[in-house]
Amino acid sequence: MNALYDAGSITYLGLYYAKQWLNISFTAIVGAYLAIAIVAFGGAAYYWSALHIADIDIDINIDAEIDGGEDLQVEHDVSTAESHDKPADEDLQVEHDVSTAQSHDKPADENLQVEHDVSTAQSHGKKTDEEEMIEETTDNVIIAGEGRQQLCSKLFIALLAYFSFYQSRNIFALTTARNFLGYLGDDDMNYRYLTIFTLLMPASLVALPFVDIVLGKFGFHAGLQSVNILALIHGLIQVCSKDLNVQIFGFVAFTFFRCFLFSVSFSFMASFLSPKNSGIGAGYMNLAGGVCIFCNIPLANAAMLYLDSFFLPNLIYTAAILPFFFVAYYMGKWANGGVQSASTVQ
Repeated sequence: MNALYDAGSITYLGLYYAKQWLNISFTAIVGAYLAIAIVAFGGAAYYWSALHIADIDIDINIDAEIDGGEDLQVEHDVSTAESHDKPADEDLQVEHDVSTAQSHDKPADENLQVEHDVSTAQSHGKKTDEEEMIEETTDNVIIAGEGRQQLCSKLFIALLAYFSFYQSRNIFALTTARNFLGYLGDDDMNYRYLTIFTLLMPASLVALPFVDIVLGKFGFHAGLQSVNILALIHGLIQVCSKDLNVQIFGFVAFTFFRCFLFSVSFSFMASFLSPKNSGIGAGYMNLAGGVCIFCNIPLANAAMLYLDSFFLPNLIYTAAILPFFFVAYYMGKWANGGVQSASTVQ
């Protein structure tokens, strides 16, 4: 799904060529695009709600079948008890007498010894069957606790800041690519390098095997640091070179950066949040990223209206990457150490 998001980046190029071939205004293109989006998202929302209702009906039917089975079992037990020569009350009396005799035979000291053994086992770190069952159902979740405790943990807050910054940087690079390359002379070349930049966005699918290798062999910490390294490479090329041919290497680094960013961030989030809270956590991540995008407005206006260059905005974003090497380090450390619910932001 994350790779499909990158593949959708070719839409910009498609809309640009549609304007040229059809000789219509951008307003008409955006209107048609909005109509298609309403149909697509409206249909998806309708069928999703229909699927949810179907799941509820299935659950009700399953509960009804379970209740029906229990009623049949009770009737079977009653009929079986009645079919025996010995009355059911006599059977209950016999069982009561046996259990009473067994409880009278066990000394009080033995009961105290059992309680002492249980408390000793708990003090030595041995887990009860109930605790083991809870651990199995949590699917190796690092952060224990309820939704608010998980979403307020320092690990999730750090990931929120990490993803928000890089999402803002990602959108800034995408929305200013035409102007940035234009300042380097791409306008005189009929937007050749902008076309290359746009076509490389769907090529992020090529980076997926590298994501699997990094995460599989080295873990999430290496994946988070890979995002930092790729972003730094792209930023240094933007700042240090005005050669459009050199910028192509930056395009490749940016393409890999986007694939690693979305794949690693959301996979890492799902590794320490419970399945119930993963959707909420993903929503908060996208919300925080959307809010941080507003920082791009003054940066872009300053570059185009006052500075006549993107050097300073790109330098700011490149320098801001450095603290996130430490953020990624601590996130990896907290994850490996098993952050508990006590490590929450008050």
